[in-house]
Amino acid sequence: MSLNIIVLTALAGPLLIIVLLIVIPLYQDAKYRFQVWRQRGSASPPGIPMTSYSFPFGIPFLLNIIKLSNDKSILSYFLVLWEKRKRTTVRQQVFGQFNIVTNDPENIKSVLSVNFKDYEFGVRHGAFAPLLGDGIFTLDGAGWKHSRAMLRPQFRRQQIAQLGSIERNVGSLISILKAAPGEIVDLQALFFQLTIDTATEFLFGESVQTLSGGNPKIAHAREFGEAFNAAQAVLLQRVRLNSFYSTVNPKEFQQWCATCKTFTDSYVQMALGRAAKLEKETDSDNYVFLDQLVKETRDPQVLRDQALNILLAGRDTTASLLSWIFYNLAIYPEIFAKLRAEILAQFGDTPASITFESLKQCTYLRYVINETLRLFPIVPGNGRTAIRDTYLPRGGVDPANPDDYFGSRPVFVPKGTTVGYSVYMLHHNPYFWGIDAAEFRPERWSEPRPNAHSWDYLPFNGGPRICLGQQFALTEAAYVVVRLLQTFGEIRGAEGLTVPPKPETQLTMNVYGGVPLALV
Repeated sequence: MSLNIIVLTALAGPLLIIVLLIVIPLYQDAKYRFQVWRQRGSASPPGIPMTSYSFPFGIPFLLNIIKLSNDKSILSYFLVLWEKRKRTTVRQQVFGQFNIVTNDPENIKSVLSVNFKDYEFGVRHGAFAPLLGDGIFTLDGAGWKHSRAMLRPQFRRQQIAQLGSIERNVGSLISILKAAPGEIVDLQALFFQLTIDTATEFLFGESVQTLSGGNPKIAHAREFGEAFNAAQAVLLQRVRLNSFYSTVNPKEFQQWCATCKTFTDSYVQMALGRAAKLEKETDSDNYVFLDQLVKETRDPQVLRDQALNILLAGRDTTASLLSWIFYNLAIYPEIFAKLRAEILAQFGDTPASITFESLKQCTYLRYVINETLRLFPIVPGNGRTAIRDTYLPRGGVDPANPDDYFGSRPVFVPKGTTVGYSVYMLHHNPYFWGIDAAEFRPERWSEPRPNAHSWDYLPFNGGPRICLGQQFALTEAAYVVVRLLQTFGEIRGAEGLTVPPKPETQLTMNVYGGVPLALV
């Protein structure tokens, strides 16, 4: 008898866990359906989106996502999956809960703009805290508004239009490429060095000089980039686990975060050392974000968190964009030739005539950049969590028209539900972009689109949280493209260049395996 009791006791724990893993999702699903059913008599009764189950507890779906991410095939998998579903909005069982995922521009507009106040970041703050702390990409409410207000002057037109800093750093890049004529180099690695150099000079007042061997005044000047990339990969793992993000905190991750913080602390200490002088400064044309922040606070942790947050956007966005541009120029030599001909016709072969305004007037360059951001959006997916019961305008299935692609009924979004939105799927949707949506064709930007929607192109997000640095990123990318194509007349790819290229998805999306090219 005692043996039976021991056996039953030993089995009770695992059995209870298994039961809970099954019962909790069943309860969540039944509760949601009951909430929707209770609203059946309202003027605009909601419908239930197509629901995708993953028993038990959404674990199989999570494991599949992890495997696909490791194989660098997650985005192509989702393209096929969404095509099979023939829906733009789906209710998906993910680890521990049901989320709503959409690539409907009308629903994305609702989340990011129309009903902006109904959503916040949810678990993102806690998941990202070890690296980014409290900053513009992790805060909601008053903290976010304050961070954004401090950043806004940094991206005024007169600040962005000062191209001297970009030219100095591009000059270093060109010197490196000229020193190895015709040799295959990883352009993506060089672009990440270029953008960290320009971003630190633009935002912090002094370049880290990674293209020139590293600024000796900055701790971990040469190690920062690798540590920053590695830490971001872990942040993505953490946020995928929803409320269980704290279970992912390996020792290596802690070391990478420490390296990034020590790097940023060097800039913070330099800015604090200039504080007395800065308080007397009234030159509004020389706005440096970190120097202005020091006027508001002397707390090193606050300064570091804000600096790391903005550095994430200033470095990663432009470097990834440039990487995708040059990879595609190598794949499509006719596009390279056409773009170079326009650049030489408009700017000649020197930087003298390159200005903020003339870059915007270079039409085909603008098309190439737009098409790159369409096919390879730097942030391919994102999400918000409802802080109150709310609704999406469509996506709910109407029993009278169950095959409707968009779902004509509104979708009930209970408080605490995460609404994920896929910019990558939106930008590849043939409904909005035509049957050749998967092709890299810059000329499409000169053509009308019958089903165009004002929210079907979102490379820099939208609504109140639209990217403040959008014009800076576009200006820097355009400038770099012009200078490199002025200097080099041919682009060669390494043997075995993958077509199409494989994406490496972390917080941002870059080219897996780098961009092995030669500029001649």
